[in-house]
Amino acid sequence: MLGILRELTSVHFYYYLMYAWRFCDIVTKMGGEGLKKYTFSVLIEKDEDSGFFAKVPELKGCHTQGETIAELLANIQEAIALCLEVHNKDGINMFNQNYFQTQTIEMVV
Repeated sequence: MLGILRELTSVHFYYYLMYAWRFCDIVTKMGGEGLKKYTFSVLIEKDEDSGFFAKVPELKGCHTQGETIAELLANIQEAIALCLEVHNKDGINMFNQNYFQTQTIEMVV
C-alpha cells in the first residue's frame, strides 16, 4: 500500500483518501453452515473516463468499476461475493495476507 501512495501526487492522494469508504455488512452464504458477516475496506477513486474504480485491499484481485457510485457499489458487492464464493467453494485463499489496514489521515500543509 505504501508503494501505491508514493506513486500518487498530492492531488491524487487527497482523492484517494476522500474516496476511501468503509463498506460494511457483507453477508455471504457459507456452505450450509449459516451466514457469516464480513467487514471490508473499499477504496474508491475517480476514473479517467468520469466513472469510478473500486478495490478491496483485503481480497486478492477484487476490483471493479462503474459510471456512478450506486453502480459501483452494486458492482463491488458482486465482486466481493464472487471472491468469497471462490474462497469457500473452490478452497482458493482469496484473502490478501499482506493487507494490514486502511488509515485515513488529515493534514494541513
